[in-house]
Amino acid sequence: MARELSQNGYEVTIEPSSQDLPFALGNYQPDLIAFKGTQGGIILKVKTSHPKY
Repeated sequence: MARELSQNGYEVTIEPSSQDLPFALGNYQPDLIAFKGTQGGIILKVKTSHPKY
């Protein structure tokens, strides 16, 4: 995902620190943020699930 966003012109930060975030998110810690100039950005949290056996 990070590579694709970067190839599409986004500035990507993986595991951003609180100083990297554009605004306070409380206890929420995203896995990735991506910005594209003044067009806005993306805040991403990856959620995984494990199949039940």
